[in-house]
Amino acid sequence: MTESQPPASATTEAREETDRSDRLLLEYLVNNDAACPVCGYNVRGLTRPVCPECRHRLRLTVGATDVTLRWFLAAIAPGVFSGIAAIFLAIPLIVSPLIGNGSAPGFIIATDVFGFTSGIAALVMMAQRKPIVAMPAGNQQMLVAIVWAVHILAFIALLGVAFGWY
Repeated sequence: MTESQPPASATTEAREETDRSDRLLLEYLVNNDAACPVCGYNVRGLTRPVCPECRHRLRLTVGATDVTLRWFLAAIAPGVFSGIAAIFLAIPLIVSPLIGNGSAPGFIIATDVFGFTSGIAALVMMAQRKPIVAMPAGNQQMLVAIVWAVHILAFIALLGVAFGWY
């Protein structure tokens, strides 16, 4: 059984679009400096859409100029940290009953549950990063404030339970 081939007209249209895109790229590079996205070589004045330094094929694309991840990273940081801490905290929680030291105190279990929940929330945010990064900066800052406030309050509450403050 053979795979079906696209109609000749579709192949011709795709080739023509690629040729047009290559021409536009080369026309732009006649008078403009641009760095190869792979190696950084200045590709001004190319005659073919291939970087002469690293030999990667170049194509014309549209890109955003002011994309920043600082607020996104600030939002996921406490969750990533809490998730990693929860993994390390889970080790004694699992080993203690096995070696006969009894069960762990409730606040340790609560801390671990919060850490895993926070880590999972950070993973979900990473998976859904495009809509978060696309939000206006003010909304991203609000998200960061909420995430950090939840973590700080949880930390204070867990310390309070651990030290009997309430």
